[in-house]
Amino acid sequence: MYYPYQTDIPDISALIREYIDTPKDEVFSKHFDNDHWGLINILKAADRRFGRTRLDLLQKRMDNKAALKVLERRKQ
Repeated sequence: MYYPYQTDIPDISALIREYIDTPKDEVFSKHFDNDHWGLINILKAADRRFGRTRLDLLQKRMDNKAALKVLERRKQ
């Protein structure tokens, strides 16, 4: 059994915190170096600060299946 802090949990938490702390106008241009799990695209797809135009651009640029499912649900 692993102690929780010997796993990826703190790294994922730090990545989410970095995303949240990034200003809205910088999110799409910023490269998140520590995203080893492909979570940033999912967060971008779910981010309610972005409208339809930005979501359409995101959809064209990504191939992350989970993020594409989130985008499809948001467009309904």
